[in-house]
Amino acid sequence: MRNDQTTEETEQRETRHKRLLLGQMSSKRLPLHKIVIRNMSALGIGAITHSQPPFRGEAVTFSFADGITLTGVVRWVHHRNFGVLLDVPMAAEPAATPAAEAPLKWEVAPQFQPDSDCKRPSLRVR
Repeated sequence: MRNDQTTEETEQRETRHKRLLLGQMSSKRLPLHKIVIRNMSALGIGAITHSQPPFRGEAVTFSFADGITLTGVVRWVHHRNFGVLLDVPMAAEPAATPAAEAPLKWEVAPQFQPDSDCKRPSLRVR
């Protein structure tokens, strides 16, 4: 324990459960945008954003597809990853909205599609 740590900081935090859920986040500075929830606990959320991340200490609001809204304060930010301490413990976990609703179909752009009569001389079919 460091000399400047309080007893509260040294207590073990609650267990975080790995999740991969879609949600939306906003703040006074940031408009509503999509985020991916990476882990959750009763008092916190770990997430990643593909747009501008929030600042440390910024108050944020989370919205989920099932209507649950949570508020909290950003405790840490590392690149586009961030952690939020919730204002009120989460009573029920948001319904699972998977980050990828359906498997993506592999598509080749038209300019890169081979001609129908194209053959690869070095490729042998076994």
